[in-house]
Amino acid sequence: MSTIEVISLIATFGGVVCFATVFTILYRSYAHSTIAQTQSGKRDIELIDKALNEKNESVKKRRKVIKIIKKTLFIIFLIIAIPVLALAVINKFAGDKPVLGASLIAVATGSMSYKNTTNEYLNENNLNDQFGQYALIAIKKADKSKLKKYDVIVYKNTSGQNIIHRIVDIKIVDGKTRYVTRGDANNADDSYNPYFSDVVGVYTGVNIPLAGIVVMFLQSYPGIITALSVIYCLLMIDATYKKIDKCESERTELLLKAIESDDFSANAMRAEYSEVIYYRGYAYSFNEKGFIDKTEMEQGSLPQDETLLKKVKSDGEQTAEKEIIIKTRKDEADEQ
Repeated sequence: MSTIEVISLIATFGGVVCFATVFTILYRSYAHSTIAQTQSGKRDIELIDKALNEKNESVKKRRKVIKIIKKTLFIIFLIIAIPVLALAVINKFAGDKPVLGASLIAVATGSMSYKNTTNEYLNENNLNDQFGQYALIAIKKADKSKLKKYDVIVYKNTSGQNIIHRIVDIKIVDGKTRYVTRGDANNADDSYNPYFSDVVGVYTGVNIPLAGIVVMFLQSYPGIITALSVIYCLLMIDATYKKIDKCESERTELLLKAIESDDFSANAMRAEYSEVIYYRGYAYSFNEKGFIDKTEMEQGSLPQDETLLKKVKSDGEQTAEKEIIIKTRKDEADEQ
C-alpha cells in the first residue's frame, strides 16, 4: 500500500469508528431515557392510547404486518450483507482466485461490454457472452488441458491487475504456452501474453449486471470497515429496541391490571400525571400543564412517595368516578 492509501485507510477507519461510537452513545442514551420515563409513569397516557388503538382489529393486524415486514427485511439484509461481505473479503485475500472451485469477480472496465466491428471472429463464432462494466461474473478454476481459443479468462498482468479478456490465439514460446488475449470492445491484442500460471480463472457465462459495484467497494479496506460498522449499528439497534419493547409491554400490563377491566375505551377514561418536588420544607406540585402550587410542610415530615400517577375511570356519571393510585417511584428518603 502507498502512503496515501495508508493515510486514507486510517482516516476512514477513524471516521467510521467515531460515527459508530457517537451513534451508539446517542441511541443508547435515547433508549435509557425512554425506559426511565416508561418506568416512572411519564409515558402512561401514550401507552394507554397505544393499547386502546391495538384493541381495534384493523389496527392490530396492520401493526402485526408492519412488524413482520420490518423483521423480515432486517433478516434478509443480514442474510445478503454478511455472505457478500465474507465473499468480498475472501476474494480479496485469495487474490480473486476461485475458492472451492468457483468464485465471483467484479469487472472494472468496459472492454468486454460490446462487440467491436473489427473483431469479426465474434460474429463468425456466435460469441454473445459479453458483459458490461461493473458486472459481477462467475469464474471457475482453469484446467490447462481444457483451456481453448475464445474462452474468456481472468489473468494477472505484469502489474498484478486482473484482466478479463478473451483468448484469441494460443502459441508456444520457448516451449511454454502463452495466450494472446483481447477485449471484445478493443481493436488490438493485449501487449502482455499471459502464461497459464497467470490465469486466475475461466468465465462460466454467468454474470449479474452492476452488482460488481458493491463487491468492489466491499473489497476495499474502507468498504470492509464501513460494512462492519453498519452491521454492528443494526444489531445494536435491534437489541436495544427489544429492551424498550419489553419495558413498554411490562408497563402496559401493569396499567391494564390497575384499570381493572379489559373492556375500556378512551371515552370512559382520563389520566392525570402529577409530580411533587420537596425542597427546604416546601412541596411544589406540578402536572402535565406545569406548576400548580406550593405548600409548606410540617417540621420533620417527609412523604414516602415522591411521585404518583393518578388514574380516574368513570362510567359516565360524575358522581361515579373511581380513583386508582399507582405508585411509580418509592424513595425511602432519610434526610431533609
